Amino acid sequence: MALFEEIPYEVFFMYLLPLLDMGEIGALTATCKVWRDMCEDNEVWKHLYMRTIRAKIEDTSIHIGGIYERCHDTRSEKAKNQSPLFYRCHPITALYLPNPGVTGAPRYRVRGCPRMDWARDSLELLHCHPCLNRPANADFVSTLKTWRQVRDDGIDNDDFSVDTKSVHSVWEKKDILPYLSYVEHAWIKYNHEHGLSTVNLCQCAEHYQFETLGLPAGCRNYKCFKKMTLKKERTKVEKLSKKTSKDYDKKRREYEATMRVLERVEKEMMIAREEDKKTTRLLDNLDSVPGVKKIKKPTIGIAFPKPSAVGWWDARVEKTIPQISAQTSRD
Repeated sequence: MALFEEIPYEVFFMYLLPLLDMGEIGALTATCKVWRDMCEDNEVWKHLYMRTIRAKIEDTSIHIGGIYERCHDTRSEKAKNQSPLFYRCHPITALYLPNPGVTGAPRYRVRGCPRMDWARDSLELLHCHPCLNRPANADFVSTLKTWRQVRDDGIDNDDFSVDTKSVHSVWEKKDILPYLSYVEHAWIKYNHEHGLSTVNLCQCAEHYQFETLGLPAGCRNYKCFKKMTLKKERTKVEKLSKKTSKDYDKKRREYEATMRVLERVEKEMMIAREEDKKTTRLLDNLDSVPGVKKIKKPTIGIAFPKPSAVGWWDARVEKTIPQISAQTSRD
């Protein structure tokens, strides 16, 4: 089992870095010298800097796919002694294509996401598509129709038909090209209506080669992306601090106003309490004078029901019988 310090830089950059934020990168630098050197690399902070800006996707930008769909051209890397060199990745079919001036042609016709070939229906295809499942393209995906609404072969379901040109030993590949053709035409129309690039349809900036994006002037040639990233982070935190300060002042003023109202109500309550004490003492003094206090008559009602005639007679008889018995015994 490999140690934590033995994880290669390429694995860290390609698979771990996209899952980490700036605070977690800073925590990794404190683990050991190896991880400190990897986390201090300018390419790492260039990736973090990309998250802080809005890069414009232009017609000349090169789409190389997501972090898990990218493919190296090892032959070009050895010939040019340069790494990494990625193939272009088609945003619709996810097929690898030659990157002019950078890589040669791929050896095989391979998709960046092989799961697409076995998607059963349009919903599953959109879910596993490397570009259409990204949040940056969610607005466009919400406008797409299902394969059931698009197909014109007379079949009333959303399942893709089997691709008869290719046979697999276990699973049969699905014919997804007709639906992808519909997606491509719909995507071009959507981008044209919204003023976006109709050449590079995918709007996820992380899927493009960094140097080919439309970025603010000079930011491609920063000598230290860490310093620029931290400056932008400080500006962001400064704006957030001003907002939180305003919220605190607002709540403090509300608290002080509430306390003033509470103090006023408390004073009024104490005055009312003293008045109540005075009137209570006066009432007690008046009640102490003979003949002044009114004696309340017993209330007859639900709580004090009026005794019935039978009950009154029984009570009188019970009281009289012992007297008669005592008189008889004396006689």
